[in-house]
Amino acid sequence: MATPDAGKPLGSPPVTSSWIRVNASPTVSVVMPMHNSSAFVAETIDSILAQTFTDFEFIIIDDGSRDNSVELVKRYMDPRIRLLTNRTNLGIVATRNRGIDEARGEFIAVIDSDDIALPERLALQVEYLRSHPDTGLCGTWFQIISSSGKFLKNIRFSVTPNGIRSHMLVQNCFCHSTVMIRTELAKQEHYAEEFPVAEDYEFIYRISRRTGIDNLSVCTTKYRKHAGNISSVKRQLMFLATIDLNRRFLTDLGIPFTEGELWTHAHALYYNDTVFQTEASLDDLEDWIRKFTQFVRGNNGYDEKVLLALLMERWVVICMKKKAYRKLWVNGLIRQAPLTYMSKIFKKFRKKMRSRK
Repeated sequence: MATPDAGKPLGSPPVTSSWIRVNASPTVSVVMPMHNSSAFVAETIDSILAQTFTDFEFIIIDDGSRDNSVELVKRYMDPRIRLLTNRTNLGIVATRNRGIDEARGEFIAVIDSDDIALPERLALQVEYLRSHPDTGLCGTWFQIISSSGKFLKNIRFSVTPNGIRSHMLVQNCFCHSTVMIRTELAKQEHYAEEFPVAEDYEFIYRISRRTGIDNLSVCTTKYRKHAGNISSVKRQLMFLATIDLNRRFLTDLGIPFTEGELWTHAHALYYNDTVFQTEASLDDLEDWIRKFTQFVRGNNGYDEKVLLALLMERWVVICMKKKAYRKLWVNGLIRQAPLTYMSKIFKKFRKKMRSRK
């Protein structure tokens, strides 16, 4: 699916439609932080203005950009756009929270200034949240595109309640640019200042402790992968934030753990194979995976199969990177889910062979 006007020069102002009605209490507040975003922001704006659902305000908060991002936004004449500026660079968390505070809609739709919303995104999510009053937040499936907009792959995260809950223990299964949340809930919670990175992961997890969270099994967003993505630039900070999050997850679950087990867990989730240099360290990882999954087993709020698949993938990748082939085939994990385990091995070996061609 392509957004209308996709072929026009970036930053060229769209024609303002005279029929657009500016609602003081719109259904949706689209919130977009912006910082030095001139390379992609026009395409993002175009994608929001091309939505089939039109009852929204578009709050754009510039966080001290030094490029011409603000000038690009000012070219647009659509009355639904509300351009706000921070006097200084406050950072992503404070900027997101300002967007929440300014929102007047019933729902808040998140979009980052380098991603693209497909035309039906707002319509689908508004319809879903209105028909599911017990759900406070929903995301969707999405596509990953390159910096030039080339399609790379589809991402289809868990959509069942137990699957989502299980997935969140290991990995954030929500693309932030697909998230829509009830505004009242967002205003009560806000993003946590102590998480300058992974703020979306922490925020969504905290929301999940209060209300239902869902993923729609439809692609509504194109997530742009490029050198400036925060997860690429601040990988080490992301890892340290994940340590803090994992500590909270395990504590909330009531799983007893040592500091060594916590770090083993976090390094495995991040595929940090360099810390698993010895067979003893791999034994520790195997023991932890078995302990973790055994504790979750029988808990009706979680899906053991989803959790095992995610952890087995990391185990297989780490063993293959370390060329620990004996551990790959001789371990106690295989018996827990033989078909899942073998499929992970087959997939990784096939990928490895393809890369050699």
